[in-house]
Amino acid sequence: MFANLSWDLFIFVFFAIVLAYSFIIGRKGTTKIILSSYVAILTTDGIGNGIGNFISGQFAESEALKKSIAFIGFTGGIFQFTAFSKIALLIALIVVIAKWGSFDVEVQESTGLSRFALNALLAFFSGGLILSIILVFANGGSLITGSSPASAEFTQVYNQSRLIKFMLDWHNFWFAAPGAIFAISSFLDKKD
Repeated sequence: MFANLSWDLFIFVFFAIVLAYSFIIGRKGTTKIILSSYVAILTTDGIGNGIGNFISGQFAESEALKKSIAFIGFTGGIFQFTAFSKIALLIALIVVIAKWGSFDVEVQESTGLSRFALNALLAFFSGGLILSIILVFANGGSLITGSSPASAEFTQVYNQSRLIKFMLDWHNFWFAAPGAIFAISSFLDKKD
């Protein structure tokens, strides 16, 4: 029996991995990843936009640059190279900030079902945050500038997968939800 590989399957597997990992590291670790993700997203978007503008402005007509980028595997040119660079930088920054960032997260652990439910909720929306931003960057979009150009290849993926379409169309929701849940849970923790 062969599995039919699709982008929807990739999204389900991604969420399953994030949920499992979040239960391993707990609410404190998940919250640290969410906070690290917000810093990494904004930093990556700013740096990536700057590099993309520099490359496209300075070297847009440079055949040597186009050949170099194609030679290292980016057949989509500067667009694809910039998108890949932003995604790689995003992942690296999330890991560096979450692991070695000079901040600590303090949570008041509840017990039982509420602890499990809150950790699951934070884990789910943490995965949604990271995945939706990866898709925005892969699409050539930016949260800072609000732009969302798309290549023909990505448009094809967007049209083939209902989940990718949902993640991209609702990326503002996915960006806001973990922070809102964190703020609400912080407020409720302080009331206890």
